[in-house]
Amino acid sequence: MTTRTEQLRNAIPEAPTSPAPNGASKALTKKPDPARDLLASMESEFAACLPKMLPPDLFMRVALTGFRKTPELLECTRKSLLGALLETARLGLEPCTEQAYLIPYKAECTLVIGYQGFVQLMYRTGQVEQVEAEMIYEADDWEDSRGDGGRFFHKPNWLAEDRGRPILAYSYAKLLTGGRTKVEICTRQRAEYIKNQYAKSNKSPWKTGSFDAMWQKTPVRQLQKWAPKSAEMRRALIVDGATFDNTGEPDVDPNVIQGEFVEQTAAPDVAQPSDAPGAGQ
Repeated sequence: MTTRTEQLRNAIPEAPTSPAPNGASKALTKKPDPARDLLASMESEFAACLPKMLPPDLFMRVALTGFRKTPELLECTRKSLLGALLETARLGLEPCTEQAYLIPYKAECTLVIGYQGFVQLMYRTGQVEQVEAEMIYEADDWEDSRGDGGRFFHKPNWLAEDRGRPILAYSYAKLLTGGRTKVEICTRQRAEYIKNQYAKSNKSPWKTGSFDAMWQKTPVRQLQKWAPKSAEMRRALIVDGATFDNTGEPDVDPNVIQGEFVEQTAAPDVAQPSDAPGAGQ
């Protein structure tokens, strides 16, 4: 019976080398594949960490695709790369996707949880009925008032010939017990501030065509202050934006405590301290 490792090894055909000179042998050999070999060597560790909903073979195929798209990941230190992969496996998220980004920067691999990853973890608490994470465009109707009798209202203008640019990202969760959480909102100005302050790597999703996804992540992450949290979610808030040391533990910025930034001086009305963790290298 073919094992998952063997399936992984045969998943993508290798380009053959040239035949031996002078026709000495017609046998062809396969080129080494560091990405596939590295993942195959870690299969048992992934299997021990992954939840049933994410089989090891699927996890490794998704990771392999990510390595193909971003070969710079293999230039990262092994401790940071394997630490990020194992942490992603523990959280049950798909690596190198909008659930969990793996970002190479100065030979270190940084794990950044995407907004889809946070949404997945919210549903897994078993206490959330629905998570709303949307963008408001210039042509949309909306209202956000706070205080007694305040309300939040958004009506997308689907029939507009041009809805214009997105101007706000927002998120809230409906709970199974009834009611909903507070609505968290992020302006474009705040998103641009976070990008400029924390997105250092050219491979950061802020800079590789996923700006809106990272903008969307900001209110989703902020929502965790009001939504029910599982042990997985608390862990995700800690490791979001972390690299990993030789023991596999997250090497978290000393300004971060339990996934939240200690109060610091920031541009007024642009970015709050707790927006910054996991902004992306």
